[in-house]
Amino acid sequence: MSFGVSLKRERELRGISLAEIARTTKISVRLLEAIEKDRFDILPEGVFRKSFIKSYAKYLGMNEEQILHEYDLEVQASNTSQAALEKPSVSFRDSSAGSKRALLLTVGALVVLLAVGFGFWYFTRAGRKHEVAPPASHGDCHPEDVSSTTTSLPAAPPATPDRATSARCKAPD
Repeated sequence: MSFGVSLKRERELRGISLAEIARTTKISVRLLEAIEKDRFDILPEGVFRKSFIKSYAKYLGMNEEQILHEYDLEVQASNTSQAALEKPSVSFRDSSAGSKRALLLTVGALVVLLAVGFGFWYFTRAGRKHEVAPPASHGDCHPEDVSSTTTSLPAAPPATPDRATSARCKAPD
């Protein structure tokens, strides 16, 4: 017999109505019915719940401490069976597969990041190699007069002025 049913049976044997208990204890009939139906989820949590049960038992003339002990046993049994139903079975095979998957995702993300970083570095470096020298100023009309630099590159043939250079260097008429 459940905890709530035993309280209800005791109340009915004594010929006491729920309304009478509710008036005296100031506990609503709805909450008293919840106690009798073992619907503890409807009752307030913690101290209030135990206080309601204790007041109910006291009104019926029952041993309050014994009733609270029975309540604790009922709740423990309920929580244990509910935890057993909700607890998923976990095998080592499942957990290792999950860790392998996480490892593969991490390694894959690192490879992608490295590839993007390398590509960025490569293309920005390649862009700097092909930079165009700044245009010559108006005073530099004869590129063949430029002295050679200190590098050991072979001498280039004298440059022939292109249209832009000849137009820039042309003497005014």
